[in-house]
Amino acid sequence: MPIVYRVRDKLIEGGGWGLGVSGAEWGIPQAFATWQWSNYCHAQIPAGKQALRPNMDETAICLFQGGGKGNVFLSKTDPAAIQNIPRGRRRAYITHVAFICDNPAIQAVLPQVLLANEHTLKAGQFAALRSACPPNVWLLRRKSAWVDGPLCAWIVRRLAKALAPYMADFQPLLLFDAARPHVPYVVFDACARVGVWPILVPAKMTWLLQPLDTHAFLIYKIFLQKAYQAARVRAACGDINLAELLPCVYDAIDSVLVGRPWAAAFDDDGFNPGM
Repeated sequence: MPIVYRVRDKLIEGGGWGLGVSGAEWGIPQAFATWQWSNYCHAQIPAGKQALRPNMDETAICLFQGGGKGNVFLSKTDPAAIQNIPRGRRRAYITHVAFICDNPAIQAVLPQVLLANEHTLKAGQFAALRSACPPNVWLLRRKSAWVDGPLCAWIVRRLAKALAPYMADFQPLLLFDAARPHVPYVVFDACARVGVWPILVPAKMTWLLQPLDTHAFLIYKIFLQKAYQAARVRAACGDINLAELLPCVYDAIDSVLVGRPWAAAFDDDGFNPGM
């Protein structure tokens, strides 16, 4: 089976087989269970419909995207070359709940949800920043920037609303990991109500099985950091705030998550019953 060889190669690259670590310790039974569930779901899709494979996952975005590597030459008389970034700024994050799927035509309508807490996103600027979001981006201001069960259920419903024009031809098989906020009853109830079939990635297996982790987020973060640095160069003061960071995030979403095809990522991670 091609999947077996793919898993073997990934484990060897990651330090698994060949170094005295058993397949069970690396979660191979869990991986095969996930693939079996995916294959079963594919087999249950009614005639006349195609599978649509979306993947949902979160990633943190620091408000300061400055790099730490490189050489900086200082003089005793010119301390201005030092970046004095407050610790609070370096520890301030927003959360991006991202979606990709295996259909480029549908990818553009998938929701991209950005969460900021009340301290990071002030009440006075929220309305203006939300109105500036692209149509596929949702900016939320909440007490916490962490995802919880009710919010995850809301995101599933938002996904279903975006997919409504395609539901006659496609059956969504939503892939997401088994993090605690993803698995309360309300999330699976939301999936059942809107006709989205969930497929869970087991704990500690996202590095192998989750397309956003295996293929997308690294490219996304690199693009975002470059866009951030370009925005800093253009800024008169050499620095940017949240309102100026968000367009960089939108550019990264459009260029990487929306602008690239992801079907091969799902195939590479084993979610193709024909392989």
